[in-house]
Amino acid sequence: LEECGGGGVLGALPARIAERVEDLSVLSGLLAGVGDVVLVDCCLRESELPEVLRGVRFLSESEFCGWFGGLTVGERQGWRLEPWGWSEHAVGLVKRLGLSQEVPDPAVVRVVNSREFSAVEDVLLGVGEGDGVGGEQRVSVGPWGGQFGRLCRSEGDVLESLEALSGCHAGGWVLKSNFSHAARNRLVGRGASLSERERGWLLRRLQRVGCVYVEPWVERLGECGLQWEVHERGGGGYEVEFVGASEFLADAGGEYRGSVLRGSGLEVTVGEWWGRCGSGVGGMGGVWGVSRGVVERAGALGFRGPLGIDCMRIRYGGIECVRPVHDVNGRQTMGRVALGLRRLLGVGEWGAWLHFPAESAAVRLISRVGGGWRGVRVHATGAELVNARAARLRSWLVIAEDSAVLRAVLGELGCVWSGEQSLNRAVDPGVGGGCE
Repeated sequence: LEECGGGGVLGALPARIAERVEDLSVLSGLLAGVGDVVLVDCCLRESELPEVLRGVRFLSESEFCGWFGGLTVGERQGWRLEPWGWSEHAVGLVKRLGLSQEVPDPAVVRVVNSREFSAVEDVLLGVGEGDGVGGEQRVSVGPWGGQFGRLCRSEGDVLESLEALSGCHAGGWVLKSNFSHAARNRLVGRGASLSERERGWLLRRLQRVGCVYVEPWVERLGECGLQWEVHERGGGGYEVEFVGASEFLADAGGEYRGSVLRGSGLEVTVGEWWGRCGSGVGGMGGVWGVSRGVVERAGALGFRGPLGIDCMRIRYGGIECVRPVHDVNGRQTMGRVALGLRRLLGVGEWGAWLHFPAESAAVRLISRVGGGWRGVRVHATGAELVNARAARLRSWLVIAEDSAVLRAVLGELGCVWSGEQSLNRAVDPGVGGGCE
C-alpha cells in the first residue's frame, strides 16, 4: 500500500522485501472471524501453521474469485472486503466481485497516508496535565516553534531547514518521503549540507512524490498507537470509533519489535496516559484530542475504514514532551492486529506480541522462554514455512503473569519497554509536570 501510494508499482519490491511482506500477510489471519477468508499471495499448509491460525481459510485471490463465482446470488449477500488498506487494486476487486459496499476513493486514502496530511497537526505537547489554553498544553521548541517538522517542496527548502536545525539542535536530522512509515523511505544525517548520495535520494523523492518532510532526530522515550475506525453512516456521513491503544516495543536500535498488551484493560490504561499527556484543565484535549481531530479530518475528506495514529514521547532540546501525530496510517496496523490477541490473555496477565528476523539471536532465545520462566507461556503466531521456504520473519505472543516478569523476559530478548514506568509516572501528580 505504501509503495503504491508513493507512485510505485505493485510487485516491484526487491525479492527479499517481497518475501517479508508475504510473511506479514499471514498475520492478517489473526483478524479473521468464523467463516472469513484471508487472501494471500503465498502457499500455506494448515499443518504448518501455528495453533492460533489453524482453521483460518487462506486462499489466493484467483482461488477465491473462482470459488465466489460459483456461489448463488443469495449466497453472495453479506460478503465484504476488508483490505489491509484501500488501494486501487482493492477497490477494483470489490467491483470485480460485485460486492455491495461503500468504498473510499483511493485518492483520499493516498492523501490521508501522506506527510502533507499529517504535517497539519505535527505539534508538540507537554507531559502531564497543566493549565494549557484551549485544552492543550503546547510546547515551543526547535526552529519552527510549536511545529515539530517542516514540509519541503524543493532542494532549497530542505537546505534552509537543515541550516535552521543545525543552528539550534545538535542531534541530527531525518528526511522522510511524502509516503513513509515505520522507519521506511527515510534518510538520516547531520549538518547543514548533503552529500552527493543524499542529494540524489532527495531529488528522486522530490521528482516522484513532490515533497519531503524534515524533522530533528530526537531521543525516543516511548511510542504508542491509537487505533480508530471511521464508519460509513447513512446519507454520506460518518462516525468515529476509538478501538484501543497498544504501546510499541523497540530494540536497542529503535526498530519496531512488537506491541504490549494486558488482558484486563491495558488499552484503557495506556489510552488514559497518552491521552492525558499535554492536556489542559480537566484532562480534555491532549494526545487523544489531537488524534481524534486528525481522524475527524480524514472522515470529512471521505476516508473510511481503520486508521492508526502513532504518538511518540521524546526528549527534544532537554525537554520531555509528546508528539501526538508521529505517523498517520490510513490502513490496518500491527498495533490493531495486536489488540485482537487480547483474547488469549487472562485477567491481570500481560502480553508482548513480538516479531524478529529469522536469523536473529532472539529466535533461538524465544524457544527457551516458555520453559525457563515461571508464569510465562509462548504462542507462535506466524508461519515457519511460507511458499515452501523458511519464513524470514518470526512472530510470537509471550504471556506473563505480571509486568515485572514480562519486563525481564523482554530485557533478555533485547527489547526496550518503557511502558509501565510511564504509566506509573502518569498517575503520580507529584512527579514530572508540564513544559512551557
